[in-house]
Amino acid sequence: MSQKEIQEDRNCMGEESSLTPLTRGDKGGLVIKHLPYNLNLKSKARENRTTGCLPEVRIWRYILSRKQTGYKFLRQKPVDRYIVDFYCSKLKLAVEIDGDGHADQTDYDIERSNRLKLLGIEVVRYFNNDVMCRLDGVYNDLMSRIRERERELGITPLCPPLSGG
Repeated sequence: MSQKEIQEDRNCMGEESSLTPLTRGDKGGLVIKHLPYNLNLKSKARENRTTGCLPEVRIWRYILSRKQTGYKFLRQKPVDRYIVDFYCSKLKLAVEIDGDGHADQTDYDIERSNRLKLLGIEVVRYFNNDVMCRLDGVYNDLMSRIRERERELGITPLCPPLSGG
């Protein structure tokens, strides 16, 4: 992502947008009624879904299916002023696949992750190379993070699907 695109991303909502107010959930925890997002990002997200890079397609096909994780993930989901690669609303979990260009924008990635964290979203990042060469390790790490997130949110873990007949 170029410096210009990063700045546009930061400014796409004009003035600093206010985050959605938190409310008390039925278990007493703080929850967000709905996630804010910039309507202008919907068409870009739709375009991104049709032009995904190979590591995104690979993790989507082999790991993020409901059959593998037990949860529904959405691809290229607009959230606040960003588009996250993958998002699970039940877990409030975003999965980002970082290419080589992310090495030059670590400050931006940290800022973005911190802002999403203010919305109650945990961000997990994997490098393209890990998805392409160490898919089993990515799967094991993600499943560990899903279990951790279930504990944090008080979600009863889903049983993995049964195989065989």
